[in-house]
Amino acid sequence: MYPHLSDVRPMGVNNLNQLVHYQIGSESYEVVHQVYLHLQMLKSLSDNLPHITKLGANVNKLEFFQQYLGTIVTLAENVNALIKLADNIPFLSQIAPRVNQFVENQQQIQHELETQKVVFNEALALMETNIKNVEDLFVQYERCLQENLEQYRTLLANDYAEYSKRLTAVVEDLESIARVTKANASLTEVVSKRVDKVEPALLGLLATEAVAKATYSDCPKARRKAIKAIEASEKAGNDESINRDRLRHEGDLSVVANLSEGE
Repeated sequence: MYPHLSDVRPMGVNNLNQLVHYQIGSESYEVVHQVYLHLQMLKSLSDNLPHITKLGANVNKLEFFQQYLGTIVTLAENVNALIKLADNIPFLSQIAPRVNQFVENQQQIQHELETQKVVFNEALALMETNIKNVEDLFVQYERCLQENLEQYRTLLANDYAEYSKRLTAVVEDLESIARVTKANASLTEVVSKRVDKVEPALLGLLATEAVAKATYSDCPKARRKAIKAIEASEKAGNDESINRDRLRHEGDLSVVANLSEGE
């Protein structure tokens, strides 16, 4: 392998190089070199050789435990929890006799849950049916409302047309009256002036008539009416001194006559 380092000495205990080369062959140097590099590991293996021997003797058991390796690792990871469980062994011992009761209770609860689930499903189905009925009623109500709206809209339109026609007729009548009133405004003014002129004379005649009635009737009520008629005539500008004298003179004569009858 290394010609320039070839050892020409005879093989024997005094020439271990030749002995190794004879036993291993041309790779002897590489083997010795690897042994030298791993000398510490080889020493550890040598020191642990009894343990390795025991492992070799129990290799079948190790293969048996191989199938439980995952469980063993899990137990190792949960060793703290296992310690806590060990601390709670008395409590667990008390619970253990009641496990069957717990299982029965769990089954009963499960049965109740399933029963309630059935009841809930029935209630849900009933609710869905009611919702569908309400939706149908709402659709029907909306349709009826729309029909009523259309009917009332038609009635309102007809009423509006009728009222509009009547209002138009009233407006036309008012316009006609306004035209007539405007056309007769001058005549009305003339009549008003004539009425203003005639009114004092008319009030004077009414006052004279009231005085005559009071004179002939000798009634206090007729006398009061005559006085009011005289005052109205005077407000219109008439001179009612004659009527007042007549009314006063007739009053005096009435008093004298009453005194004569009393004697």
